[in-house]
Amino acid sequence: MNGLEKFADEQMLYWFEVLSLMGQFDLAHGSIVAVLKLLTSTSSDLHRLLKDALHFIAKFHKLIKRSALHTYYSALPFTPTYNLLHRRYIKEVEHNICGIQGGPEKWNALIANLGHEERVQVVRFSLDGTLLVSYSDGYVDYDDIHKQGKLRIWDAATGTPISTITGHRFAATNDFSTVASFEDKTIMFSNMNGSPNGTMFTTCSAIRGLTLSSESGRVAAALSDGTVWLWDSGNAELIDSFQSFDGSEDNTNQPKFSPTGTRLAYSSAKGIVKLRDGMSGKFIADLQCGLNHEFEFSGDGSRIASVSYNDNLRLWNSQSGGLIAAIANVRWRCFAISANGSLLATADHCQDKVTLWSENGDHLAEIKVLQVCMLRSLDFSRDNILAIATFSDVELYNVKTHSSIHKLHFGRFDKALALSPDCTRLAVDDYEGNVNLWDIGIDASDSEGNATAVTALTLSRDCSRLACGFENALGFGPDGGLFASGSNEWDGGTIKLWNGKDGSLRGTLKAPSGLGAVALSDSVLVAAGDGGVTLWSFDTLSLIHTFTESSYEMPTLSIAENHALIAVAHHGGVSLLNAEHHRTITTFDVRGGIHAMAFLPDNQQLVAQSRNGVFLSFNLINKHIMKGATLEHLIQLPNISLWHGLPILHCLDNEQHYFTASQHKSPVPVLWIPRHIP
Repeated sequence: MNGLEKFADEQMLYWFEVLSLMGQFDLAHGSIVAVLKLLTSTSSDLHRLLKDALHFIAKFHKLIKRSALHTYYSALPFTPTYNLLHRRYIKEVEHNICGIQGGPEKWNALIANLGHEERVQVVRFSLDGTLLVSYSDGYVDYDDIHKQGKLRIWDAATGTPISTITGHRFAATNDFSTVASFEDKTIMFSNMNGSPNGTMFTTCSAIRGLTLSSESGRVAAALSDGTVWLWDSGNAELIDSFQSFDGSEDNTNQPKFSPTGTRLAYSSAKGIVKLRDGMSGKFIADLQCGLNHEFEFSGDGSRIASVSYNDNLRLWNSQSGGLIAAIANVRWRCFAISANGSLLATADHCQDKVTLWSENGDHLAEIKVLQVCMLRSLDFSRDNILAIATFSDVELYNVKTHSSIHKLHFGRFDKALALSPDCTRLAVDDYEGNVNLWDIGIDASDSEGNATAVTALTLSRDCSRLACGFENALGFGPDGGLFASGSNEWDGGTIKLWNGKDGSLRGTLKAPSGLGAVALSDSVLVAAGDGGVTLWSFDTLSLIHTFTESSYEMPTLSIAENHALIAVAHHGGVSLLNAEHHRTITTFDVRGGIHAMAFLPDNQQLVAQSRNGVFLSFNLINKHIMKGATLEHLIQLPNISLWHGLPILHCLDNEQHYFTASQHKSPVPVLWIPRHIP
């Protein structure tokens, strides 16, 4: 035991480094879990250190796999300062180029930011809560290039990846022991670890939807010719085929097995859901759900909830197919059914409300209305905790006590949401192709996940001032003596001008609509939004001019030192504006978005970095664009920090922030900012 303690105290991060170099870093988590199971004391330093190591692996897994040395350069500096692992190993970062101050004190509720790397359609926990799956369908991109779909299985305790399976579209059993990928007329089956299991089904027409049941040992496919086929997954024998599937490709109405596998349901014509025996395919009932409907089984498989285009909400008995209760005129964007089917929840984004319903005789009674803005998704846990997802947070609501448990704040939520059956884990996706895995069993008051995320941050050029907040745009003047903040409101936005030394307010201006960026010279304030690019004078706070020749949506701004030139990057490219004669000089054709820009002191070159990390140099004399930026140009930029004469650059690559040191044509990353840092 003494040898193990010495190893954990002095050599554990070196072990992580070696595993990363060998491409075997995934072994670390399982090895530590095995040791923890053997420890009799949970209060020892060894136990605490190994638990910290599991958090460390989960938080920084992708980063350490990418680069072994960034175990020290990027992961360790962002480790909470109060934990034992940080105190044991922080000496390893003494000579790092970049230092971190003001980091977190303890682990927060976010377990890991899982890089699925494509927009996610589905996240789902296994029935025992130990695994998490995320998957995205294949698609054709803007360049007519076919992109494969992807299904990834993760350890739900730590976020450690288990396997990745590629294909076009996917289905999985409830325990994830079997995964099927399907395209056109072919179904391919894989094991949980991603290896093919040797089984393949072919059909007579294109497959529109697929569902698997490990409980009943069945596979059901809905085909474009309007038939549904049912197979025995063990011997691949076709059990039966049925008519009347509606043949659409609507992902909301795929065929579904009940969680117990005893029932199969699928959409038919004229608003009917066909209910059949999940083993034999025997017909049970037609459920009159209404046109353009959606339906879901309860967690125990005993009931089915359906909602329709004409706003009818219905609850059905899945054993007999009988209607239990219904109510009309229920406006909805999404809905959820509780584990035992006794509760329903509907979200109405037009009226910003969530309504809870329960059975009352032959109708559904409204039991609670919650006012919630920007609703996106709903999900129930096994013990009736309701997760309510909006554009930027998830509220956990206890239906039994009619009280909010807590909120978790994050970036931009997309549409996929899942609660683990025991309500200890929450998974949500975002617009960047990530899945955020949260531990919701911990005390919410201790979680940094409950802090409102900063939406804008900027440094003064001499790095002596930092401004951050909950605004749409921030920008410092050249000497840091002034900075501006801008926000959008429903009745119009505002820009505030502040003293950069004491924070006192200098003035307030009316912002252009859709404000997205601000920039300052020594005498001019510039703001850009979809309503145009507007210039004001510092001295009088008076309007100078507004450029309205283009729509400047999602802009990035830069103004020259002598305030004669303005560059604004927008959806249509990069426009060069003459601030003195109030005209557009030229627009460079650049696609993909610009992260940051700056003029060289001679105003003959503009250097920019795209959102995918590529540097671009714009020659303002001959109007040429060159990929890359020379070291000579980089060290001249007014907002670049130098370390022993080397420029340290803040970069952005597909929403991943990092810093590089550049002495050659290929800058070297010296600090990756973990995605879970707000």
